[in-house]
Parts: sequence; C-alpha cells; structure tokens
Amino acid sequence: MFGGAVGGCAENYEEANIYHVQLGRTYGRFNDVKLALPVILPALIKLNWQDYFGGAAMAGVSAVIGENARDKDPNLKIENGKITEFAGLKPMLDAFRRYDRGYGQIVLQCNVEDDLLGLPEYAIREHGVEAIEFKFGQSAKGTQPARRLKIGRKRWIKLSWDFWSSPPIRMLSTLSKQTRRAFVPTFTSMKGCPCGMKTTLFRALPT
Repeated sequence: MFGGAVGGCAENYEEANIYHVQLGRTYGRFNDVKLALPVILPALIKLNWQDYFGGAAMAGVSAVIGENARDKDPNLKIENGKITEFAGLKPMLDAFRRYDRGYGQIVLQCNVEDDLLGLPEYAIREHGVEAIEFKFGQSAKGTQPARRLKIGRKRWIKLSWDFWSSPPIRMLSTLSKQTRRAFVPTFTSMKGCPCGMKTTLFRALPT
C-alpha cells in the first residue's frame, strides 16, 4: 500500500514518504546505464547547450547532442568526404563529462549526412564517444531537415559532400534580378528528395 513491495522501505507512513522515493532506473541491453531519474533529455545543439548538458549530468539523466553538430565548428575539416577534424565536439562532450556523477550519459545523434561524413567513427576514435543515436527521419517535425545555407554559388559547388538544393542553382541565371535577390546567397538544402519535388531540385556534386 505504501510502496514497500517495490520501494524498498517499510510499509508505514513514517518511512514511506517522498524522501524515500526511489526513481532510479537503468536502460541498455548489453551495457546498462544508470539513471537517477527516468528521464532522457531530447536532442539539442542550439541555444544554451552548455548548461543543458551540464544540468543533465548534475541531475543524473542522459542528454543527446543534436544532429548536424558539426555545423557549430567553424574549423571543421573534411577531406575526401570524411571528417578529419572536429575539435568543437570536445566542449560539447565535456559539458556533460565535467559534472558526470555516474548516472546518465551523453549521446551523440547522427543523421544521414553525419554518417556519410564518418562522424560516428571519428567521434569514437578521437573523442571516446560511448553512445551514438542514429537518426533516420524527422517524424512529426515537418520541415526540420531543411537548413538555410548562407553561401554563394562558387562555395556551394566546392562543397566536399552533396546536397539537394531548392531553388536549383543552375536556374539562378535565368531568374530576374528581383527574384534572385529572394534566394541568393541563401539556399535550402535537404539530404533526400521530398515527394513531388524532384523536378525542382538540383544535386550539387563535388568537383
């Protein structure tokens, strides 16, 4: 009645109180992760991620570094289509590790682009990442995968990985100056082709 059967305390009102409530849980099939609370914070890499990850460690819960985290590093290096240097990942991990008290974990989320760029392998090899979440879609988040790219045509063509862009860059020369102003130098990229839009998208291949 007082939760003594599962709570681990005596079945009386003097001991079965809020101070003896045990909310700890574990998850994981092969390597259990202890949680002080049954909470996993959703992926984030915008806004104040430093306190977000640090707070998760203090609370003893898991937190997830959001997809495309590499975009936060202006010194990101990619060679032959693979990430070779992503120093910006370390402070993201350290924000959690600094306050880690043995509960929860910091998880790196990787989408299709991250995977193709070899981020999972790089993160494990260079930064000792122990947990990776592979993301396959956006579910109910609608147009979330669309990202605005503030780059010009020359920079776009020189990208070392490929994107879908709308409007097609090859069509810009045929648009009026007023119309181009609405798009340039900002493009929208998608890793994939939405249904019914194939004729309006252009794939920029690396040179």
